[in-house]
Amino acid sequence: MYVAPPDHHLVVDDGVVRLTRSPREGGHRPAIDTLFRTAARFHGTRVIGVVLSGALDDGTAGLVAVKQRGGLAVVQDPRDALCGDMPRSALENVEVDHCLPAAEIGSLISRLTRESVAVHSPVPPLLEQETNIALERNSQAESPPGTPSEFACPSCGGVLNEVHDANVVRFRCRVGHAYGLASLSANQQDKVEAGLWAALRALEDQIALNRRLGHRARLRGHQRTAKRFEEHEEAAREQADSIRNLIRRGERWVPVPIEVPAREPA
Repeated sequence: MYVAPPDHHLVVDDGVVRLTRSPREGGHRPAIDTLFRTAARFHGTRVIGVVLSGALDDGTAGLVAVKQRGGLAVVQDPRDALCGDMPRSALENVEVDHCLPAAEIGSLISRLTRESVAVHSPVPPLLEQETNIALERNSQAESPPGTPSEFACPSCGGVLNEVHDANVVRFRCRVGHAYGLASLSANQQDKVEAGLWAALRALEDQIALNRRLGHRARLRGHQRTAKRFEEHEEAAREQADSIRNLIRRGERWVPVPIEVPAREPA
């Protein structure tokens, strides 16, 4: 059993298992998609991809790669999972071979590993390109897969390319950061909340500064100037209260999957 340590992807590289610090996927490193894709590229029909309990959609795109190369997709029953997001995403987007409770998956894998497998299907160009990114073999001159979208990468601010892979829509930027629909939405929400906290801090600074300037003006007998600073302080306080209320209403920032208009695959 191999377990990825924090801040490293666990990848399969032509017969060996190793660690890389290639770009994050879904805002995370390690990511399941990276492991599944590299395993699918080099071991094809011998791969069994298993998605268990977890949030958002990591593992879905990786299972697509596993199925493309003739491997098997096994998913924990979402009703059995502590968090059913990942299993549910896989079931909604991938032709899963087995869906069952976690307690039954071990015996299933034991049986599947003793069965014969078919010949590998060819490696799709998209899978080769994306695994080269994970294996840190991609050329800097090579364009990212997909076509430019209207979205910016939450990690680096670059343009995200929209990638159509079977029935799954994903995004990847020029330097390699990758997102599914749910993980992109969640990371955008994080950026929004971070922006709100930054705005709140700036307004609190404005409140403190205008209070000090108003007090100073009154001590000097400049009543009109003091009143103007007090008005600025009150306006900043009202804006700060509005932002603070937005942040407190945490339900507003529950990630909602992004809707992308259907179009022909790139």
